[in-house]
Amino acid sequence: MAKKLSIDKILSKPTNVVPLLDGRCLADICDYCDVRYKDLVATRTPRNEKLKEANEEALQVYKQKDFPWPKAASVKYPLITNACIDFASRIYPAVWQDGDVAKTKFYSDNKDYAAGKRIASYLNYCLSERIPGWSQNLDKLTTALPINGLMLKKVYFDPEIMTVRSELVFPQDLFVPNDASELSDAPYYFHRYTRTRRDIISYLRSGLWAGANEDEFREDEIDDDARATSASVRPEDVQTPVFADMLEIVEGYIYRDLDGDGFDEPYIVTFVPKVSKVVRIVPRFDESSVLRNSANDAIYRIIPQEFFVEYPFMQSPDGSLYALGLGELLLSINQAVDTSINQLLDAGTLNNMSSGWISNTVRLQKGSATFSPGEWKGVNSFTGKLADNILPMPKSEPSQTTFALLQTLIDAGAQIAGAQQIKDIQIPSNLSATSSMAIIENGMTGLKSVYKRFHRALTQELRLILGWLAKYPDISEYQMIAGQGASIADFDLIGTIVPVSDPNLITTISKATKAQQLLDMANQGLIDKGLASI
Repeated sequence: MAKKLSIDKILSKPTNVVPLLDGRCLADICDYCDVRYKDLVATRTPRNEKLKEANEEALQVYKQKDFPWPKAASVKYPLITNACIDFASRIYPAVWQDGDVAKTKFYSDNKDYAAGKRIASYLNYCLSERIPGWSQNLDKLTTALPINGLMLKKVYFDPEIMTVRSELVFPQDLFVPNDASELSDAPYYFHRYTRTRRDIISYLRSGLWAGANEDEFREDEIDDDARATSASVRPEDVQTPVFADMLEIVEGYIYRDLDGDGFDEPYIVTFVPKVSKVVRIVPRFDESSVLRNSANDAIYRIIPQEFFVEYPFMQSPDGSLYALGLGELLLSINQAVDTSINQLLDAGTLNNMSSGWISNTVRLQKGSATFSPGEWKGVNSFTGKLADNILPMPKSEPSQTTFALLQTLIDAGAQIAGAQQIKDIQIPSNLSATSSMAIIENGMTGLKSVYKRFHRALTQELRLILGWLAKYPDISEYQMIAGQGASIADFDLIGTIVPVSDPNLITTISKATKAQQLLDMANQGLIDKGLASI
């Protein structure tokens, strides 16, 4: 490093440290990020390709097949699609209940219910009205999570609109060392996204970016390799001309020693790989997160600000951050189901159409011939029987063995997906509410752990959002929404914020069964009737 900065100097430029650094320092940081980013991309590419295949299956993307003949059957069975619809239809209404997502839950005797109600109502208001696209992203999250296995929310404060943003991030755009079990454990990781040339010019002119000039991003200065490619799996989206004006931008969450004390500090480095430019460096800490030795004032720890919340579907058995989803787990089964269905369809097509070999002595016009019901076609006479000179191609009815295999594959996939419907669970009519509830709970066990992970991640996101709102409060708006008694002290209740959803009660039927169970127990005098109405 050619130039060293003090921590105070770094924190005095929280929006961009780049103007404080010389060219040699910036080039060193750019090389550090570029090498590690490319290595992680190369490592991650095979699994991203597998996720792309899984999304193609879920989206029913049509691909023309030319085997065993041109335009052969190319049907995709909606095994992954049904699993995603089933998951989203259960969890989305459970999370968003009557317009509310958050509530407060107190863990000690020191309870301020009024303040808790105020802060929860304000957070619910922000989620539905202030934070751009939060409810839409929640809907997308619940649908995409079972396919991709891991989804992330990037939560940060946007000074341009003076509110919090919570953006949905797909795992294909986050590159983390595979041996990191959590983002906080990773020595570095990278988030990839795209921006238009117009956005880039805006960042440069506003001062948000530095260290580059507009000429480097002129249309004639950008080659085709520097342009971003579409992440969509739909062929029509890949061909869209909008990506001709998009560039790949990468944010590196790294540690570097810019103050020269031998202890690395956490930073967010924004760089453009194709032009090899670092355009923004932001400290990922503030003065309150810097821990110093009281004896010599030496920094011994810096607590980095976390911006990402991980939503895992199923934890990876190897301990990796990248969780598993139904897309990867069901991909091979879904493809085998597709193959079986298409073989049955092709066999049916072949069985319905005549084809074969004709002796050269038969004076018939060679090639295909179309017949209508009851139609006979004349042929030129020749010696011998016509049947002795024509050999139909051997064929048979669609295989019953293939059909049985198809049913086995579908059943196996449904068991992995846990897509058993409540209506399909057999409950004898003479069972008590307690026994009925036990049967339903047992039928829903497969996905209960997934719902609990979702509930835990949502709790983290809600508290992170409220933390940013507390750091940059709009007191007048808060008092207007929360009503009488609202004060900045209410934001101290961040640790009591939880989702309104109950991870133990997934469906309306399970809730109704539990209510009936409580009512029966109340009528038997086993519990107070007031509990049955809760």
